[in-house]
Amino acid sequence: EGFADLSDDEKNSAIAALPTAEKKVAASLVKRNAFQLSKSLSPLLGETTANTVFGIGVLGMGFSSIIILMLINGYAFCEMFGKEQGGSQHVIGCLIAGIVGASWWVFWDGDAKMWLAILVSAFGMMLLPIAYSTFMLMMNSTKILGDEKPTGGRMTMWNVLMGISVLGAVAAAATAIYDKASHPVAGKVVIAVGVVFIVAILSTAFGKKPEANTVSDASTEE
Repeated sequence: EGFADLSDDEKNSAIAALPTAEKKVAASLVKRNAFQLSKSLSPLLGETTANTVFGIGVLGMGFSSIIILMLINGYAFCEMFGKEQGGSQHVIGCLIAGIVGASWWVFWDGDAKMWLAILVSAFGMMLLPIAYSTFMLMMNSTKILGDEKPTGGRMTMWNVLMGISVLGAVAAAATAIYDKASHPVAGKVVIAVGVVFIVAILSTAFGKKPEANTVSDASTEE
C-alpha cells in the first residue's frame, strides 16, 4: 500500500513518525510563496480574506518602514553636516533612503522577492531594543525634553510601561537572533551585522565626545 492510498489520519501519523532530520529536509524543499504563507490565517479568516489581509499587512509594513527610515536618514544627514532640519540636506537624506528602498527589485528577483519582507522584518526585530532603549533614555532626559519631561506619577507610569516594552523587545530580538544565527547562510550575515552594531554602539558610548559650545564660549570671553 502506497502513501497516496493512506487516509488523512494515517498520512499525518506517518509524517509525525519521521525523524526530525528528514522533516527539516522536506521542509527546505517546499517552495513557499505569498499565498502559501497567507494560508496560516485561513482557519481564522477564510482563504480569500486571508490573502487580502496578508497582502495589506505586507504593503503597510513596507510603506510605514520606508517613511520612518526616510525621515530618520534625513535627520541623520542634518546632524552629520550641522544643518538645520527641513533644509536641502534633510531632503537629500530622505531621498537617499527612499531611492535605495525603491530599488529593491534590482537586487531581489524571482522567488527571493517574498523573502525580502521577511528578512527586513527579522532585522527590524533585532534592532527594536535599541530604539526602545533610546526612547526610554530620551524620555528621562531633562536636557532633551526640558519642561515637557514627565514628573511624579506620570514619570513612574511611563518608565514602567517603557521598561516592559524594552524587556519584551529584548526577548523578541534574542529569539530572532537565536533562530537566525543557527542558519547556515543567514547566520553569518546576522552575526556580522550584530558585531558591527555592537562595535558602533560601544564606540559611540565610550568614544571621545566633541567639545560643545567652544565657539560661543570663546566669543563670550572676548
